[in-house]
Amino acid sequence: MVIRVYVSGISGNKEVKKRQQRVLMILESKNIPCEIIDITEPGKESDKEFMQQNSKPRGDQKHPLPPQIFNDDEYCGDFIGFDLSNENEKLLPFLKMAVPEPSPPPQPKEESDDESKRPEEESEEESEEETKPSRPRPRPPTKVVTEDDSNANGDGNDDENANKNQTEAESSENKEDERQDENTEEMVAFEDDTGKQKDDEDDANAPNENENTETDENIVEQETKTDGEHDSEMEISEE
Repeated sequence: MVIRVYVSGISGNKEVKKRQQRVLMILESKNIPCEIIDITEPGKESDKEFMQQNSKPRGDQKHPLPPQIFNDDEYCGDFIGFDLSNENEKLLPFLKMAVPEPSPPPQPKEESDDESKRPEEESEEESEEETKPSRPRPRPPTKVVTEDDSNANGDGNDDENANKNQTEAESSENKEDERQDENTEEMVAFEDDTGKQKDDEDDANAPNENENTETDENIVEQETKTDGEHDSEMEISEE
């Protein structure tokens, strides 16, 4: 079966030339072999007559215009039918050609026995590792301390101890200063309270002192009066 395309090599119609070029370009891009028949060449009168008799004109056309497509002697259609079939991806049915069956999707390769066993072995190993009791980790080897290391450690410890002692001394001094400040504040507060209490006592004792003063004055007056009376009695007795 051969695809035959009837064309006109000397047509002055630009639309006809454009359509002929498009048909040939599409067939070439699809790798579909075809036979080009130019009905305007000398000696092609019979081909021209065959095309006109077996093709179908469109609209008001008296004779069908090229390009016309045949599969051997079986008519396929004109440019319009060809172009629509190509756009709808139905070009092979339009050309009366067998449509190849779609190839089945590639099937995954069957795993060999070794590959199929690997996941099972790995799962078994994992289960065994989970069931095994955890072993105690080995202790790191004990480091032997040499004299140089002990001396170095001793120097480092001396520095640390000196810093520690200095820090403790500073903190004790700070605490002592704080205690002295607290004692000073307590003494000042005590003196203030004592002075206040003394003033209160003085104020309370002031009336008593006045009473004592009046009592003393009365006693003196009585003694003076008694002495006067005694002197007068003495004078009377002498007389």
